[in-house]
Formats: sequence, C-alpha cells, structure tokens
Amino acid sequence: MLSRKTNRVAVGTILLILLFPIAALSYEARVYRVVDGDSVILLKGGKKVHVRMACIDAPEKKQAYGLASAKALRTKVGGAWIAVNQTDIDEYGLPVVELYRKGLNINEWMISRGLAWHYRQYCPDREDLAYLEARAREQHKGLWKDPAPVAPWIFRDSER
Repeated sequence: MLSRKTNRVAVGTILLILLFPIAALSYEARVYRVVDGDSVILLKGGKKVHVRMACIDAPEKKQAYGLASAKALRTKVGGAWIAVNQTDIDEYGLPVVELYRKGLNINEWMISRGLAWHYRQYCPDREDLAYLEARAREQHKGLWKDPAPVAPWIFRDSER
C-alpha cells in the first residue's frame, strides 16, 4: 500500500504533466516513408516514428487531390534528412510536428501550394497559415482548382 505522501507526489506529477504543454522538441531525422499528405514515418536513432504534421489537414487518399498531396510531399521530403520540431502529441499518441528541409517549413509549403488545408481547429492563432491558404484559394492552386473542395474532416465524417 502506498503512503499518503507517495500518493500526493504521484497526483502532483500527473497534474503537472496535464497542466503544462509539451515543450518543443527539436531533432533531425530521415524521412523513411510518406504515409499521406500530412503524415510521415521518420527514422530517428534507428527507430521508425510515425508523426503527424502540425496545423495542416491534407485530403484523404480517397479524396480528390489526396494522392497528389501525398505525391508532392513525397517529392519534397521523401528519403531526405529534415529538421523536426515537435510541438505536441495528438489524441492517438502520435507526435505532432513541423518539418523543415533546407530551412523551408514544409507544413507551410503544403498549404501555400494548395495541397492541404490550414487546420484551424487545432491552430486557430496561426494567421500566417490562414493567409497562405487564402492566397492559394485566390490563385486556384492545387485542391483550390476544384470549385467546391470538400475539407478532409467533413469527408472523414461522411465515411463513418
């Protein structure tokens, strides 16, 4: 049986973990595989790590532009060494990251090319991403060539 002091320490530690956001973790890794337009598998220290890209939501593979989005990401970072900035962990336990190649923010690049939406639900304060999406829309880039593109979160709901 645990003492009251041990219980208080355990509860306090859990509260600290829950109350304070995860500090950004930066590292370099090689892209092992592009899963789709907003997630990749990295090789980090000899281990495969599946990550989700922060603040973007790319079309699903079964959606219009889904395969194009994944192909563009594969062309840009497939097999490359990249800088990774982990900002969070999602509800499935996957690291949420920003990817950089040669100083270019790949998450921003995906939005600016019309290959992904700015995922406002998770990044409402990223006005820079809202701007990049608006410019891609105005210029009819990528998925914005479609007169009525369906957001991935709506597509996923309709598939359930």
